[in-house]
Amino acid sequence: YTSHEINIATACLALLKCSRGTLNVALKACECAGEQIIQITDETDDETKKEQQQRRNKAILAWMNRLHSSARKVGDGVTELGMTMYPPMQDLDGILKQVAVQKEALDVIHEMILDAILLPLEEEDTQEQQEIISMTEEVTELAGKIRNASLMREKEVKDAVAAALLKR
Repeated sequence: YTSHEINIATACLALLKCSRGTLNVALKACECAGEQIIQITDETDDETKKEQQQRRNKAILAWMNRLHSSARKVGDGVTELGMTMYPPMQDLDGILKQVAVQKEALDVIHEMILDAILLPLEEEDTQEQQEIISMTEEVTELAGKIRNASLMREKEVKDAVAAALLKR
């Protein structure tokens, strides 16, 4: 790396570390959601409540599936961003574009975890029937911290690219 490229690479690497942290918190969020399925299923003998719980369990599993799909996008973005970091860094616009894509993918996961709302599974389900998946304090704190850190890392990349363009 040249002297101006090293700052860009360092900032991109910090964003990649946020991606790793995001994947970790997504896994922990899935564990929280899975625990709710186990707890709720074991607590009831009433058939009506069992049906409601089965619907809720399906909604939790659907949420976990959406989170998994979003996590795959983050993983793919890690590869794509890593590829743009190979020297010489001539396509600075491409780096900025990939950083924006990666930041958006991270934001999707953070929002899903911090606002873990179950979407209605069937048409007769209404907004009032939506429920929140309880996350541990560790998961919500970690998701919030990584969200804030990724915002700062994105700014660092933009600043490093702007500085590199001035040196050219």
